Amino acid sequence: MAVSTNSARRRLISLFSIVAILCASVVLGHVSATGNLSIAGEWVFDVEKSDDLHKSLAKRLEFLDLSSARRVNTSDGPVVLGKVRRRPTEKQITELIQALDKIVPLKPLVKTYHQGAVVNLFYADGRERRIYTDGRDSATTVQSTAMNHDQQLVIAAWEEQALIVETNTNSGIEILESYKVNQEDGSLQVIISVDSAALPKSLQVNYVYLPVLAD
Repeated sequence: MAVSTNSARRRLISLFSIVAILCASVVLGHVSATGNLSIAGEWVFDVEKSDDLHKSLAKRLEFLDLSSARRVNTSDGPVVLGKVRRRPTEKQITELIQALDKIVPLKPLVKTYHQGAVVNLFYADGRERRIYTDGRDSATTVQSTAMNHDQQLVIAAWEEQALIVETNTNSGIEILESYKVNQEDGSLQVIISVDSAALPKSLQVNYVYLPVLAD
């Protein structure tokens, strides 16, 4: 797969994240990598303010098929005939969502727990995910995708008040996640970007979660 601008950006993020973690360890010793940053809370998915993953994928998978196109001269000038806009089937969209969901959970979040350098994410389908922000557990782990058994590398760090999580697989799928709490209304802003050979263009979806207020 050709190296995209997003791919290069992600590699730079990974490099800077690792350097920052190492510097913090050397200069500060055993100090929490998160400081006062936190995304802990219980959340309700805001459907109106969030992107629809299904529709976003359908749009990204559309392409203009020029294989049967031909140039024709008319009285008004040359025109191209035979262009066909190809749209993905429901099955193709569903299978791609399932494949991505096995790498990074795509169901709505219901709770985030944060203590020190450990962030736990709890999803609506019952899955739990643990992420470390201090450099540990950065070795590859085996993840099963719809295509094959893939090696998965996860790197996470705090950058500009946001938790950034990068996931790369041997099959060329790259997923970048950003988690940030809006200081004005307390909502959790989640941005997921996907680069894959299966996508003509990079996919980005934005999710908004409202905090569950105590009674």
